[in-house]
Amino acid sequence: MIEIPILKELVSYNAETGELFWKARMSDKTPAGKLAGSKRKDGYVCITIRGARLTAHRVAWAIHTGSWPKKYIDHINGDPSDNRFVNLRDVSQSENIQNLYAAKSHNKLGLLGVVRDKKKFAARIVVDGKRLSLGNFACPQDAHEAYVKAKKHYHIAQSQAAILAGEAVAGARIVRRDRLTIKLVTQK
Repeated sequence: MIEIPILKELVSYNAETGELFWKARMSDKTPAGKLAGSKRKDGYVCITIRGARLTAHRVAWAIHTGSWPKKYIDHINGDPSDNRFVNLRDVSQSENIQNLYAAKSHNKLGLLGVVRDKKKFAARIVVDGKRLSLGNFACPQDAHEAYVKAKKHYHIAQSQAAILAGEAVAGARIVRRDRLTIKLVTQK
């Protein structure tokens, strides 16, 4: 891992915009002051520093706090390219997984929280590391609706409580919560 003082010599971070900029000229193609990093297909911004490929959200966290994250960095609003500090928090893997808003590519039904169970469709959710069954349904849409309700109750309520308790980022507050979207702004 690159040491933080070296990182700070090479890259600057704007906590309000989430952007990283090169402080030093890295090559003919990357002069000082140029926006650092590029967006991957999955939406995450990556940056290569001294041969090490790093995600921008981890670099941003390291520069802003002065230490590398202890666990996973969660994008609170679910946007992997939004690296504003108010949108980042250091969380466990289970907390980070709670921010899934779309089914994984291997999910044949294409619905988050729904699995085929014989001739019916089961809705399931993981809360505090334990899988909870939400029931069996005749159609996958009903199972997904049960999952979304449970997600709002368990995951978003937990995230909101953590934010309001100051566990996410000091100075952040929720200003909009539509379905599964949380928008944060800094208090002035």
